[in-house]
Amino acid sequence: MQATTQVFAGHVFVRHPKTPAAYIRLDALERIYNQQISTFCSEAQIGCGPRIKRYRVKLLRSLRLHALSLQFPYAEIFKRCAARRSLLLDDLTLARAQRACVTAEPANRKATA
Repeated sequence: MQATTQVFAGHVFVRHPKTPAAYIRLDALERIYNQQISTFCSEAQIGCGPRIKRYRVKLLRSLRLHALSLQFPYAEIFKRCAARRSLLLDDLTLARAQRACVTAEPANRKATA
């Protein structure tokens, strides 16, 4: 079994997620994951309008689902990129966001009624 990471000329390389025989620089992989997170942010805004709590729940769910589809160590790298944007992908953060969304919904409905 070959190593998942390699260090060459001061740069960290990891196996490419889609091409196991190739390596990719860690910073390039993080840039790809940051672009994916930006795409998830844009997609989460669709249908949520100004409801920030609903947007946050939708975003956290989609990011967690994507992280679960990745293998180790790529899932950990993806989670680290999300954490740099203050998006923790753990159960507690999602539960808090869902609870905040549920408690905010009745207030939003009363305000529109």
